[in-house]
Amino acid sequence: MRRAILALLLLALVVSSLPAVAQQPDVQVRLFSLYHFSSLNVGQAGDSAQMRMCRTCTPVKIGDPLQLSARGDSVAVSGQAVRVVRMRGSIRLQAPGAPEWNVSSPLTVRARRGELVVVASMPMEEYVAAVVQGESAGAMPSEALKALAVTVRTYATRFRPRHQLDGFDFCDSTHCQHLKPTSQAAVRHAVNATRGELLWDRGSPAAAFHHQDCGGKRASAREVWPDVDGRYLDAREDPYCLRAKREWTSTISNNDLQRALAASGIQLPKGWSRVAIARRTASGRAGLLRFDSASGRGPEVSASALRFAVGRSLGWNVLKSDLYDITQSPEQITFTGRGSGHGVGLCQLGAIQMATEGKSYREILDFYFPGTKLGVSAQGIEWKKISGNRVDLFIPRDGKDVELLPIAERLLREAEQRTGLSVANRPAIRIYATTAMFRDATGEPGWVAASTRAGTIRLQPVAVLRRRGQLESSLRHEFFHLLIETHARAGLPLWFREGLVLYLTGETTPAPRRLTPDALERTLSGRENASALRDAYAQAAAQVADAVRTYGERAVIDWLRTGVPTSFTAGG
Repeated sequence: MRRAILALLLLALVVSSLPAVAQQPDVQVRLFSLYHFSSLNVGQAGDSAQMRMCRTCTPVKIGDPLQLSARGDSVAVSGQAVRVVRMRGSIRLQAPGAPEWNVSSPLTVRARRGELVVVASMPMEEYVAAVVQGESAGAMPSEALKALAVTVRTYATRFRPRHQLDGFDFCDSTHCQHLKPTSQAAVRHAVNATRGELLWDRGSPAAAFHHQDCGGKRASAREVWPDVDGRYLDAREDPYCLRAKREWTSTISNNDLQRALAASGIQLPKGWSRVAIARRTASGRAGLLRFDSASGRGPEVSASALRFAVGRSLGWNVLKSDLYDITQSPEQITFTGRGSGHGVGLCQLGAIQMATEGKSYREILDFYFPGTKLGVSAQGIEWKKISGNRVDLFIPRDGKDVELLPIAERLLREAEQRTGLSVANRPAIRIYATTAMFRDATGEPGWVAASTRAGTIRLQPVAVLRRRGQLESSLRHEFFHLLIETHARAGLPLWFREGLVLYLTGETTPAPRRLTPDALERTLSGRENASALRDAYAQAAAQVADAVRTYGERAVIDWLRTGVPTSFTAGG
């Protein structure tokens, strides 16, 4: 059934356009995030490229290479200083010291304290392809690439606000997810084959981390991020990665290690001569390191802090993970370890091995994220059922919205009395715990209060509807929908069904124009812009109100069974 368009829409208090069902907003990605530069060369990479220097300015074609430069918090373009430059088309970007990028996504360029900040607006599936390419170079079997694509998409959905305070969603480095602008055919195939699929944990996107190589022992999420609740991310052996394990060895002099730690603000006491692993994590990784001297036990430093300090000063491939043993001489320390990365979630090396052994991407995801559910809409929601005399109420397992049951029973009784109709089966009402969960499970945009499908009314959280003043009106609207759709004969026009609901609920406004019956039906059945759809619903309601004035309410309701008479047509 079509979504309920409430008075909120009819009063034009809605977003400017209707989003496609289950379509995610574009991902805002900062490019060149590891580089600092005050100038940028921009040119065409294809047939056309345009830029604007304000939202209402006429687009200007980018022809010859153009240089943008930062002046404080302004961007200088051909001597003119502006706050932001917006670009579209096939664009080539060249920043000093950075690899060249060819980008087809819309771009914005701003300046911040004398440096340029470039942000690309990428559709989710395009972003997923860029990350899968960046993280794997496409060098994985097809099923492993599919598993990685789902993992990347889920991570992006779950952690989208990561850089919200910086004005974008993600950076393009391994701090978020590393990406490459041009993807191979195998990568694009994997992304298209899993389009829209996410991993779900009790109705919310899972914390789908991934890494290159766990060394045969996966780490729990809490080892790395203590605030992440991921029951499917426990420490455990990985036999697939173990069969393909690779060891590494790195030797660091005492002086280099001390300098690296000092550069990260970690000061060691003079005279330390020995490093010992003071504590290991549940997965066997180094957790704390102790620096001892001849005079006794020294201070402790977290292994992750040491690895990041070494990475920033000596290179990120020196200590690839925290899964290591230590041997040492008076002047240097040797780390012998396995794995690469934090070890949480999907292990790419293990996924490759599983795919090589004939496992599907679903089996790979089930192994690395046990207990999660795969789907394009929210899965695995835990419900508690409460039954009344006429209605079954489903609330989140830990929810407290039982008080809605008597309200629902009353509104159903009133709707039946008003129409003279009755429901054939017990209506079910599902109340979602959050607006995000409602949106993810139903495919409806967040401003929609409720919708009905197959005899089930889906509601936003009760607290949200109360705050909007829409709780009873939303339920009343959906009960009328339920009654009308239950009794409507096959082929009854959508404009009449929708208009009758709006008439019965009193959600009518003056219709600004009249459409032919076919045009009205096409508008309501399609995905027009909000203004056209609002007008069509207003006209549908007005047509039903006209019919009631002419034929009487009882007769018009009977049209559900007999059909709309030819003597009365919408727009006539």
